[in-house]
Amino acid sequence: MMRFKELGVCKPKGLSSVKEGTKSDISLRIVGLFDTITMIWTYHVVSTGTWGANRVELTPDLHDRVYSGEYTLNNVKSHGRKFDTQQEAESFVNEFKIKWETASNNTLQEVRDEKLKELTNE
Repeated sequence: MMRFKELGVCKPKGLSSVKEGTKSDISLRIVGLFDTITMIWTYHVVSTGTWGANRVELTPDLHDRVYSGEYTLNNVKSHGRKFDTQQEAESFVNEFKIKWETASNNTLQEVRDEKLKELTNE
């Protein structure tokens, strides 16, 4: 049997979507799927929006195809980006957030290096 547990949520600034006339901020969610038979975790990252009365649905921001917008275990497993470790999933989310918010293709380390240069006036 598979169980799922939300392990983290990130809301990149300015990332939103409109559905049925309602605007929603997009969240990146790290979801752990636990196979209770084999006792092995897998980790998935999905993008979601919240519409209506707290109706959370998948959005196509990280998924090339979304068959159903519902935020369910099956859709996370089918449409989420899969990672072997939670740390890999967290790194992906952080990289996505940095690139979106800085509007550049620089990595987190490159952004840090640039800020350090600015602070030290090099």
